[in-house]
This record gives sequence, C-alpha cells and structure tokens, in this order.
Amino acid sequence: MPPLPIGIIGLGNVGGGTLRTLADNTELIERKLGFALEVRATYSRSVRNEPPEEAALFPDALRTSSWREVVEQPEIRVVAELVGGTGVAAEIVEAAIRGGKSIVTANKKRIGF
Repeated sequence: MPPLPIGIIGLGNVGGGTLRTLADNTELIERKLGFALEVRATYSRSVRNEPPEEAALFPDALRTSSWREVVEQPEIRVVAELVGGTGVAAEIVEAAIRGGKSIVTANKKRIGF
C-alpha cells in the first residue's frame, strides 16, 4: 500500500513531539498499519525564521508559515491540527473537512472537553 501523506499544523510541544515520534518509529508504525505515514507539510508561525529542530527530521516536507498552505495541498489526506485553542483551530478543522481531509487533533478545547 502506498504511504499516507499527512500534514502537521503546529510545531510546539505536541507537534514537535509528534514529528519526533513519527521519525523515531517509522518502521514500527509501517509494520503495524501496513503502510507508511509520510509527512508532506508542516506549519508553524516560525518554521521559516526559527524552525524547531524537529522540522529537520522531514527535510523533504513543505515548511510553511501559512496553515492554509498545508490544508490546500491536494496530496495530503490527513491533517493533524496541533495548534490548540479554539479560534484558528476551528478554522483549520473546518477548512480541512471542506477539503475532504481526515483530521487528527489533540485539542481538548476544540472538541468540548
């Protein structure tokens, strides 16, 4: 099965940890899922000026300071919204759904907890 292209929006503690986990466990994840997860794009406000060190784990991924650019990538099938809060997070989730993408979130406020 071909790799599943994903976009990570938010590279703070949770997003950076997600990238590190994906990089450190690539083979295990692929073995358990039966396909690879391929990080194709990452977003953070500072990803161009002061990229978090975890961004370097996926050097071929698009790095952008526009979350819309991640959501609008036609090949990305799953968007991980990891920015927190409710305002921009809601915009990200709604745009991704409108674009036919699946969503992953660690955002308790966004889902009402």
